[in-house]
Amino acid sequence: TLETQELQEKAIFSLSQSRSDENSRFLLAQAKNRRLDPELRKSALFWAGQSGAPVRDLGEIYDTAGDDTELRNQVIFVLSQRKNDTAAIDKLLADKDNVFCQASAATLLRQGPMLERSDVQRALIAATEHGFPLVREKAAASLEPLVDAHHPDAIRALIQLLSDPDRSVRV
Repeated sequence: TLETQELQEKAIFSLSQSRSDENSRFLLAQAKNRRLDPELRKSALFWAGQSGAPVRDLGEIYDTAGDDTELRNQVIFVLSQRKNDTAAIDKLLADKDNVFCQASAATLLRQGPMLERSDVQRALIAATEHGFPLVREKAAASLEPLVDAHHPDAIRALIQLLSDPDRSVRV
């Protein structure tokens, strides 16, 4: 019932406000519970992420979500909130088939010290050749600091994008 769902939502939120390993495990368990309402699962996942749940556990939810696109997208969102968290970025980069993972990763990689990593630089440069314009667009934006630092491979990649067929990538 709606009343029960509202109580469950309040309980999830309340637990999220008191950070502990036990609460984090409970929130993750709720996110994994396929018998719960999908919105409650997404809420539990969000608050687990905000409470500092380990990326490995969040990634496990992503990997086992199957065709539950909404839950997978929620994991992507939660991981994308982890600025400067190398494990979160590595997880986002790992799913080569999910355009939203790749675009989120490209956006995150611009922030903080991540751009100093050579593997991150290579991933962003490679993303400028991705089949989806959204990924190319985000990769191009993330390469701007490297271009400003006169990074030759980043400059070459952005020059190539000047003739991209998609306007959002060229701008």
